[in-house]
Amino acid sequence: MTRNFDRLVCFDDRSRAFPIRTAGVARLPRTMQWACNAWLDQGSEGACVGFGLAHELAAEPAVCKVSARFARERIYWEAQRRDGFAGGDYPGAKPKVPGTSVLAGLSWGWHGLMI
Repeated sequence: MTRNFDRLVCFDDRSRAFPIRTAGVARLPRTMQWACNAWLDQGSEGACVGFGLAHELAAEPAVCKVSARFARERIYWEAQRRDGFAGGDYPGAKPKVPGTSVLAGLSWGWHGLMI
């Protein structure tokens, strides 16, 4: 049995219009490193989408204040409510199931994540 770490796979055909292999071909390769002073520990929760996006929000150049609660409740649970899969981890979800897709975490818009 393969462990999926609560990842639910979901692709959007519209993403094919933006292939990563052709993005920035005319530019020279460069490396960029952004500081991130947030240290969030998701523990054994299946909320990696929320915690990953929270760390992105906490990174320079536009630093937002984040917390484990924010990552779990404002990002992860909201993505579960909108992802099209049955249930979730949020209060009142039926059935109680972990996981969501990265697409769900990103697709409902960064404006919903701002504090």
